[in-house]
Amino acid sequence: MVSDFELIRRVRLGDVDSYGALVERHELAVFATVLSLVRNRHTAEDVTQEAFVQAYVKLGSLSDGSRFGVWVLRIARRIACRSWQRARRRNLIVPPDGLSAAACADSEYLSEEKEHLLWHVQKLPIREQATVALRFFGGHTAQEIAEMDGGTVGSVTKRLTRAIGRLRRSMAKENRQCARLTKSPSP
Repeated sequence: MVSDFELIRRVRLGDVDSYGALVERHELAVFATVLSLVRNRHTAEDVTQEAFVQAYVKLGSLSDGSRFGVWVLRIARRIACRSWQRARRRNLIVPPDGLSAAACADSEYLSEEKEHLLWHVQKLPIREQATVALRFFGGHTAQEIAEMDGGTVGSVTKRLTRAIGRLRRSMAKENRQCARLTKSPSP
């Protein structure tokens, strides 16, 4: 697999197809992260597309091509926040207390399991959200994530372990609540 650094080098030399490879590699992670922020599939698609367009236009300002994934996520979060603020002023968004199943039920990008996981991922701190999105939605290895964010494999692994622990606790709590709700009352 060609590294992000190499793809960026090729794009800077005029190879537009290499940018397509970057988009394909990072699109799902960006979409999942944005969806967790804006809670609307169509808005998330628009923000994802706009993030990649802005990233292409600003590619010259990216000093380390190996950090493209983290950089484009940062751009997407910035755009999502602006979108959220505009929508909030118009009262067009889902309340921030949770992602309703209906908000992304028609998502063609995410399976039902990933949608459920995403609901829990949005409760994580932002850095853990990005790491989980890159690993589980984007399919990147800990080594690739470390290269993207300038950290070490150990720090990425620790962040993933901490995030997975939080996710397990969140899902276990949900399961206990569901069990209480479905438990039939004693006669």
